[in-house]
Amino acid sequence: MIELRDIVCVDFETYTEGKYSLKGLSTWAYVTDPRFDILCVSIAAGLGNIDFYYKGGPPGASLADARARLARAAGAGKVLVAHNLNFEGLILKLRWGVEFERMVDTTGYLRLLGLGASLKNGWRLVGVEKEEAPPFTEEALHAHLDEMAHYNMVDVVLARKLCTTAIGDKRFTELEWYTSQRTTEENLRGLKVDRDLALALAERFGRRREEMLTRLCATYPDFDTGALNSPVKVKRYIKLRFGLVLATLNKKNLDVVRARAGNEELDEFLGARDAVRTLGTWAGNLRRIAEGPGRIFCPLKYYGSHTGRFSATGKEADRINVQNLPRGRDRRLPELAEYRRILIPDEDESWVACDLSTIEPRITALLAGQKNMLEQFRSGADVYIWFGALVFPGVVIVKDGENGHLRDLCKKAVIGLGYGMGLEKFCHEVLVEMPDTDEKLIVQVFRAYRQQFARMTALRKNLFRTFIEAVETGTPGNVGRCRFRRVHDLKGTGAAVEVRLPTGRSLFYRSIIKVREKAIFDGREEWVWGYRYAPRLDLPAVGGAERPKQVRQKIAAPGLVENIVQACARDLLVAQAREVERHAGLRVRFSVHDELVVGTRRCRCPGRDRPLPKGTPPEALHEPSCPWMAAREVVRQEMSQVSCFPKLADLPVGCELGSVRDH
Repeated sequence: MIELRDIVCVDFETYTEGKYSLKGLSTWAYVTDPRFDILCVSIAAGLGNIDFYYKGGPPGASLADARARLARAAGAGKVLVAHNLNFEGLILKLRWGVEFERMVDTTGYLRLLGLGASLKNGWRLVGVEKEEAPPFTEEALHAHLDEMAHYNMVDVVLARKLCTTAIGDKRFTELEWYTSQRTTEENLRGLKVDRDLALALAERFGRRREEMLTRLCATYPDFDTGALNSPVKVKRYIKLRFGLVLATLNKKNLDVVRARAGNEELDEFLGARDAVRTLGTWAGNLRRIAEGPGRIFCPLKYYGSHTGRFSATGKEADRINVQNLPRGRDRRLPELAEYRRILIPDEDESWVACDLSTIEPRITALLAGQKNMLEQFRSGADVYIWFGALVFPGVVIVKDGENGHLRDLCKKAVIGLGYGMGLEKFCHEVLVEMPDTDEKLIVQVFRAYRQQFARMTALRKNLFRTFIEAVETGTPGNVGRCRFRRVHDLKGTGAAVEVRLPTGRSLFYRSIIKVREKAIFDGREEWVWGYRYAPRLDLPAVGGAERPKQVRQKIAAPGLVENIVQACARDLLVAQAREVERHAGLRVRFSVHDELVVGTRRCRCPGRDRPLPKGTPPEALHEPSCPWMAAREVVRQEMSQVSCFPKLADLPVGCELGSVRDH
């Protein structure tokens, strides 16, 4: 556990002007820009006084003094604390050459509490008043030095108070401290990218785009290709050419799916249009990557979603979103799968990729006590084929073989219906991905799921009923190994509910009110909650009167189940990451949904790139002492068990290792 006497709190103020700011640039682009300039920095060690250093300051208050002090603190093993270390940490690393081994980013603590990570929410939580920001220029610094100093030092007060509060808060568990620290560490370390491959792919995608655009012009000479990015003009052309009126061009819209399925020429036109636009976007991104530093910084955001899962922002990581890399599943653009290859390990490292197998249906079944499904997961059976045999008795179903489409349909049911998806939405989801599916089969699978897994159907109803009871009456309750209770919230924001997960962590739903919003909810009364607080908290939460900048989200049974299940899956993954890192030489480099990518000593086996004769086990490519093969076994073992959550001890987990050549 972190001791207060070991912390060093830091906050920088830097030059901004017009579009040169963090609003439009990634942190790396901002910090490495020639215009970058540090105006001032405040530092506090432990609970001591806050010291202010500034550009042009006298001896003892200069930026050089601040740099030397922070370098000494890093060398002494102190803990760096700041509100948004992706910013302060990159300044220290890239501009001052100072790196701390241990760090605390207080934005993560606010996100864990369900408050949003903004400074204003932090000020309200710890009771610190904040003034309006001064102009961030050198002229303003010297003309209003006292104001700038006060503004800068208050942010250090905020970071220190948030860190102090987090240390005393049992909800910020040891696992969360670990996860926050490691995410910040890897964000500042950065992921290596293959710039040569990025440039080659950019040129390849560019050529492919020109080929498809030429073919599009030849096939549809009456279409103005300058209108490719205008949905209005494209829909107008479709009406004139095909005699169809489309309200949207969204590929997931059922009307669009059916229109394309019934008109091969329309499908070809829209497919070509999408491909040209997609190839242009990715080619541009790849060129930008090829011109970059060879690493991307800040690729993951700790506690990026309400459930605690990681998220990624394309802007922050210089337009590379590791959570949304293309997979090349579009039959027209299989080459997009190669985009993923631009992320590469360092020279002395190989990667092991491992994914938790169907983890969300497993957790849903455990919370519901759905024994028949749990038994199938424990046995290692193909659950989708097992369920298919219940729905279609006597029919042979083989993955990617005989009646493989029935397995795919049952897979959609097992993965999607656990959250309580209705028949209409289930039909929509299936037909978007499998437009040739007979709707009678979809209805048959839906009804069979409800019949076979009644406890999972009841789970969402019980969870939602207990949740609303906590809101309306303050009555706590337990459902599916989760505990619901109403908790104190900030003044004037509505009710707040804490959902205690079986992993020991809590989800918070804050500013809950009941509204009647005709435009959104068809005139019905709905429960909604606010993820971020409005600027003024003294306004009453009345009816549908939204307060300024208040973000509202609907609360419904399916979403509640999905949040809880995904939160448990996230906790399991980060706990497994910690167990993996207990083994010498293994470090988790990043995570994508339910997958870990683990770094280990580089595989240097001479035969790893040889073609494999048919029937030869892939281990034949590697030496018995290969560190990469040893790491795969460690990762497989750790991700095939639940070691630190007693309430999930009976959860059947399984994992899938990446390709034996994927390193």
